Amino acid sequence: MIRLASGYFTYLKESASHNEVVEGDGRLVLERESPQEFDVLVVDAFTGDSVPTHLLTREAMAIYTRHLRPDGILAMHISNTALDIEPVVEGIAGGSGFHTRIFEVQPDKTLRRANSKWALLSRNPALVQEGRAIRGIAGMRPWTDDYNSLWPIL
Repeated sequence: MIRLASGYFTYLKESASHNEVVEGDGRLVLERESPQEFDVLVVDAFTGDSVPTHLLTREAMAIYTRHLRPDGILAMHISNTALDIEPVVEGIAGGSGFHTRIFEVQPDKTLRRANSKWALLSRNPALVQEGRAIRGIAGMRPWTDDYNSLWPIL
């Protein structure tokens, strides 16, 4: 992936910011790193019909929170062909003091853009005023490293 990203895409080369590419599972890499104070942290691992559940737990949320600035934004790509990830995000965000909004990007053939759904989370409510409120499921137990269930979100 690193070779493809640097060979076929120009974002990293043309970015004015400092970029460091680290190979590995994102959660495990972040767990080992000292706090980074990110303005934006993007979790983009949800495609097709698979769900990397370890990225949607309270423990994962604690890791993301440790790396975000107090007014930072966590952007999670939650598109999925079979599952509704919104209630899971609400479950891990609600207890962490985060405000949430959903943004749906419509397809555009001219731009070769498929539809996608994003959850934006921030402890600063002013940063996530736009978008639709996230849907929860009453009584749904938040996911942890020791518990998750796909049945409520099918």
